[in-house]
Amino acid sequence: MSAGTVTAVWGNAFVRLPDGSLKPVQVGDKVKGGERILTDEDGIVEISPAHGASILHKATVAPDAVSKAIAGIEGQDPDQAPAAGLTGGAEGGMQPGLRVDRVSESVGQLAFEFGTARDQAAPPVGSSADQRLLASSLPQASINDVEVNEGAGSATFTITLDRASTSPVTIQYGTQSGTAADGDFSPRSGSVTFNPGETSKTVSVPIVNDAVYEGPEDFRVKLSAPTNAVLAKDTGLATIHDDGTGSTPAGVTADDDRPHVVSVSDAQTTEGGDLVFHVKVSNESTTPTTLTLKLTGLGDHPALPGVDTGSDIKVSIDGGSPVSAQIDANGNITVPLPAFTSPNTDIAVHVSTKVDGQVEGIEALQLSVTTPYDTVGPANTGTGIIVDADTKPYMLVLQGEPAVEGNPVGFNVVLTHATDAPVTVKLALANITDASGVPDPEGARIGLDTGTQLEYQAADGSWVNLPSTGLLTFAPGQTEWHVRVATVDDKEVESTEYVKLMATVVAGDTANGLNVPTSNKTALVDNDLPPVAAVHDHVSATDTNLMIMLDTSGSMNSDSGIHGLTRMEAAIEAVNNLLDRYDQIGDVAVRLVTFSTNASEQGTAWLSVSEAKALLASLEHAGDGGTYYNHALSAAMTAFDTADGKLGNAQNVAYFLSDGVPTEPHVGTNLGDGRLSAQELADWLNFVDSHQIKSYAIGMGGDVSQTFLDGIAFDGQAVADTNGVVVSDFAQLDQVLSGTTHDFVQGSISTGGALGQAGSEFLHVSSIVVDGTEHAFQSGVLTLHTNLGGLFSIDMSTGEYSYAAPAQLADGVATEIIGFSLINEQGQTSTSTLDIQFDHTHVIAGTSLGETLTGSNTADWLMGRQGDDIIVAGGGNDQLFGNAGNDELHGDAGDDLLVGGQGNDTMFGGSGSDVFAWHLSDRGASGAVADRALDTIQDFDAHAHAAGGDVLDLRDLLQGENTVGGTGNLDHYLQFDSSGGNTIIKVAPTGDFVPGDAASGTASQHIVIDGGHFLSDLGLDTSATNVQIIAKLLQQGNLLVDHA
Repeated sequence: MSAGTVTAVWGNAFVRLPDGSLKPVQVGDKVKGGERILTDEDGIVEISPAHGASILHKATVAPDAVSKAIAGIEGQDPDQAPAAGLTGGAEGGMQPGLRVDRVSESVGQLAFEFGTARDQAAPPVGSSADQRLLASSLPQASINDVEVNEGAGSATFTITLDRASTSPVTIQYGTQSGTAADGDFSPRSGSVTFNPGETSKTVSVPIVNDAVYEGPEDFRVKLSAPTNAVLAKDTGLATIHDDGTGSTPAGVTADDDRPHVVSVSDAQTTEGGDLVFHVKVSNESTTPTTLTLKLTGLGDHPALPGVDTGSDIKVSIDGGSPVSAQIDANGNITVPLPAFTSPNTDIAVHVSTKVDGQVEGIEALQLSVTTPYDTVGPANTGTGIIVDADTKPYMLVLQGEPAVEGNPVGFNVVLTHATDAPVTVKLALANITDASGVPDPEGARIGLDTGTQLEYQAADGSWVNLPSTGLLTFAPGQTEWHVRVATVDDKEVESTEYVKLMATVVAGDTANGLNVPTSNKTALVDNDLPPVAAVHDHVSATDTNLMIMLDTSGSMNSDSGIHGLTRMEAAIEAVNNLLDRYDQIGDVAVRLVTFSTNASEQGTAWLSVSEAKALLASLEHAGDGGTYYNHALSAAMTAFDTADGKLGNAQNVAYFLSDGVPTEPHVGTNLGDGRLSAQELADWLNFVDSHQIKSYAIGMGGDVSQTFLDGIAFDGQAVADTNGVVVSDFAQLDQVLSGTTHDFVQGSISTGGALGQAGSEFLHVSSIVVDGTEHAFQSGVLTLHTNLGGLFSIDMSTGEYSYAAPAQLADGVATEIIGFSLINEQGQTSTSTLDIQFDHTHVIAGTSLGETLTGSNTADWLMGRQGDDIIVAGGGNDQLFGNAGNDELHGDAGDDLLVGGQGNDTMFGGSGSDVFAWHLSDRGASGAVADRALDTIQDFDAHAHAAGGDVLDLRDLLQGENTVGGTGNLDHYLQFDSSGGNTIIKVAPTGDFVPGDAASGTASQHIVIDGGHFLSDLGLDTSATNVQIIAKLLQQGNLLVDHA
């Protein structure tokens, strides 16, 4: 039953939900019988009772303050006007639009109860527990504004809490149209949930990239219905730009739909006629576009606007009636182009000319046509030729329309007006050279790029070979010959080339005179696709000693939310899949520990995958008891040290999986304590470190706190602290566990961006060839088992692929070779190969002493541990971890990962594309010279990663960085100093550099790039700024950071 409706709220007021969380009270909320409303000391909630509902009872929260706020009786006449005014506001403190009337009776001191008549077991409003809750207001949620380019694909908003909450926070969101309508973006609505400790979530809204210029458009994302939070900034504004500005993801070209003039034709007329130029624009626009036209004289015999031309210009659109406009004193005229004028629209500009009675020969002028977004250039200018009336004709060679290679290139050889006598010209193709005779690289090669036989078009339309003499005669009254030459459709990727035709009058009376050559050239456009680069990838098989610690407490009997499975059953299913994943990597030995109130080793020795799965199946699937983390880790350490069945030359990995927080002691009910003491936690960390165990701590369901998991998670291979992971939805558990394995590679066979997207030459994959069998295009993902035992999957629409190594792989190296063909819009295809090399990883761990570790010619995993070590990887794609000490790492051949670790390390990547990585724990204690970490890379290759260059991986070292808008805030983290020959990268892991102030911040990590070639390899000079260097490193793929 409803007890009433909230009609006014003053101050903070909340309703306690059944799970103990607090929900803000808002006007219009229905208050149910028995619900408790909690307010701060001066809070007021006005409730209009439902028909027949019980009245509200007296509360114990600040009766004096409440009474005074409502009745306002401090010496004032109770018959005065309402305390808050007619609409409330700043003086009364009420929300706009609400009204609270002063009670006009002698009420004395009033007090109001904010619970309803029916009482509940909850503590009274005035209890100390509630007072503590109310004294600490809820986190405030805000959403940011974004500006994106229309080609970005989506607009991503960030929803943040001003501080972390100890309870889950849920916030609803939905899009609202602004000047951007639904056709400009895809509406989205839903909710985001912040797990305890989380303060940031993102919401992405897809945006539509069209070819119409619309100008800035906006839409909003509105937040609502917060649980366990209040809204500070509830609206995020997205502005979509289609003018080349706005942010885009790395590698995506910004969309620019502004209309530009893309062509202006040439024109010719005899004095007294009209020069007719034809103009085309690039894009439609939703608003009219101003065209600015300007006439200027051109060449040695310029036509003067207003003298040789008429006093007006007429413009017609798609054959419509010409509109006259006057030329200003500067020769300019502006013409409004209607909205939605398409790129195919013919815009004709008519320029009248005058018969001046003077013999002047040919005069020339230039017409430039620009939009507000253009500068004057060849694309938006046309040449007008004015021929004297009643004079000798000129013979001219006019260029034809650009031709695509494989099609003939044409020319028009013309007389400016007819004569009464024949005129004979000699035609010849010519190579294009500069003044000194050096061939122009843009010139087509006669006989290679073109044929050698010229043809002319006869009166019946047929094409006839020009005689070997090259002679062609204009009959009396004839003014034009169409001439062409064949071109070669080669397979070379070339820029546009030009074919040159020379013509010389050898007989007849023309203004040219005899034996004076004239020429012109026509563009020959290449139609060859750029070659698709071969793609090289690598995956290594690795043997594993795998420890599983599985919670079997009573809470594991709860429903998982997956097809009626309990949490226990869902967890066992996910662990079975995890075992299969490691079994694909290489050989696996498994140890299983179950824990609740007590912990037990399952079996007495290391098990095979099949034995471990059988043992899991035999477990009692009904959980029982408490959750004792300490017992689990103690049993795990004992079990791990079992020698029977344990693999040598293998990596060590452990998984701790629990659905609850550790049991705490309670007087009278439970005296046990399942939490980890400081000593127990230290023992565990020492154990995983000394045994080189990579320990994952996974919380299953929403009842786990990451705080308890973080202490268990640790990378004993890299000697780096890591965080636990809470998987609130059991349906995601399998995916999260699978993501911790790395027996597969992922990539794209397209190096020019995602297929079918902006920037890519190709639409999709045309075919794939695996083990000699061709597979034609199909939408979606194609998955194939290879003869070598690998599993290859590819999305033929995007070109993204993944490859899982064979389940069983002997020592040595093998290579999968996969052929592929890409297709473009014209149906042309380009082929290449993807080769994936896989081998068996050798795991080599050092000791606490300084020593030399040497790898093999295949993949190695080398860990120096303590001491000053020298690690030499040899061939193969290797992983080198210096760990503690001042180490020297040599990657040698192959694409290697080098992690120096703590101390001052020296690293040599060697040949191949290498990754140099740092963890947060590798930094020094401070920025002081004696404290900071100083690592040196002796042979960093700063060429693009796709071209074999090296990579700096700073994702774990930097905290809170982003690349919003391009380089984001990275100049607060990185400074570059190349003044001393070497390049020193100063790193402030927490981002406290002040841009432009070299002395600011805590540079607790220095990275020295040896040699003076770093900037030159990047294509930058020594004056490059920090932002310019960062931008180039990101663009080339030489720098890995977290993007948001």
